[in-house]
Order: sequence, then C-alpha cells, then structure tokens
Amino acid sequence: MAENGGIRVLDRAIAILDLMSSSSDRTGITDIAEATGLPKATVHRILQGLVSGKAVLQSSDGGYVIGPAVLAWADAFKARWVLPKLGKTVLRKLWEGTRETVHLTAFDGKQAYYVDKIESPHPVGMRSRVGAPLCLHTTAAGRAILANLPEEELRSYLNSATWEPKTDKTVASEKELFLILDSARLRGYASENEENEEGIRCVGSAILRGAESRPIGAISVSVPAYRLEDGDVAALGEAVKEAASDITALMNGSK
Repeated sequence: MAENGGIRVLDRAIAILDLMSSSSDRTGITDIAEATGLPKATVHRILQGLVSGKAVLQSSDGGYVIGPAVLAWADAFKARWVLPKLGKTVLRKLWEGTRETVHLTAFDGKQAYYVDKIESPHPVGMRSRVGAPLCLHTTAAGRAILANLPEEELRSYLNSATWEPKTDKTVASEKELFLILDSARLRGYASENEENEEGIRCVGSAILRGAESRPIGAISVSVPAYRLEDGDVAALGEAVKEAASDITALMNGSK
C-alpha cells in the first residue's frame, strides 16, 4: 500500500514539474491545482518536498518556478546520452546551411523527444521545447522514425495512436499514412505540411543504429510555410538526409 502511495506521489510530482516546465512565468498553487485536478493541500505538500530538494524554488510573491536541481539533472542526462553529444556539430552545420529551426530527436522505442534545438534567427519560428514529446505520425521526424520501424512495431504504434487531428491538414487514416511512409522510405526523408502545427512545414530523416538499422532518433528542419515552397522541399530533404547519415555514421563508429 505504501509503495503504491509513493508511486502516486511521484506521478503527481512529475505532473507538476511538467506543468511548470511549460510555463513561462511563476506558477501558483491554485493554477497547479486547477490544471492537474489535485487538491490545493496535496499540491502544497508536494511543492514543499520539491522545494526541499531544490527541484522547485518559491519566489517572494508565493509563486513557484523550476529550480536548479532540474538543471543538474538535465546536464547529467546530456552528459550520459550520446546522441546529443555526437549530433551537436552536425546540428550546427545543418543550421548554418538552412538558417531555420533545427531539431534533434531521440526515440526510446515507444516515444520520441526533442533533445536539442537551434532556433531560427528569423522572427517567425516554431513553438517547441527540448524535452517535449512529439507525435510520431504528424511530425516529419516522427514519420522518418516510423518509416524505419519493423512492421510489427509500426503496427503496434498505429494500434495505440490517437488519430485526433492537430490541424485541418493532419493525416486522417492509416491508409494515407502508409502511403506517406512508403514515400519516406524511398526518399530517405519524411515531410509534413502544416499537419502538426498551423503555418509550419517540416522535413526530417531518421538516425539509425546497429546492423539492424534501428531508428534511435531523427534530425529535422522546421520552416514557416510561407518560406518553404513545394519546389524547395526536395533540396531541404537531401540536406537533412545527409545530416542524419552523418550522425548515423558517428553513432556506428564508421566516421
């Protein structure tokens, strides 16, 4: 019983930290309680524990912000996770060639997360943050990963996927998605046109590892739709594919 209670508290603490990480300002107990559905007393108790561990700081006005312990955890993650380390130079090179927002994504076999990002210098860009999960079938990086999964794993993902559209252009069926994935396999890169976020187009290519060439992530470039014409997608796709190939070679020790 105590073990289940401990797990429940941990789940709630993670939910609170996740909520705070997506907020650009201080977060109050009432805001957290309303967003999580937890009683204020429970939120207060969990926050006190997080404050004690320096995962959260309390400001003078009573609000709460992410604390320095989280930065230490992030640094430890980056130090131990080889993909961001090996991909950093390639990411920078791709950004210098495109001057658009570049993402590095890691895939753990079930979920994909942004692990690094270089923002576009242009005033209009993409809303995303490092650490956030991404939908596999609506994003270019996710589609590149799906296109390289064994059929059984692909089917397993599709059976559990939520097909609620992100925009009015989001792919609406497995049949349509399979055609998209077939094209991605042939080209070596995947694309999406305002299907995950209105006004944004994206091109991505998978990073593969081992003799089985399993996808462990992807690299992608996101561009405001008005800056990426249909005729320019192929050239961007080739650049992204080359970058993914470079990281793949580094991951497999062949470069």
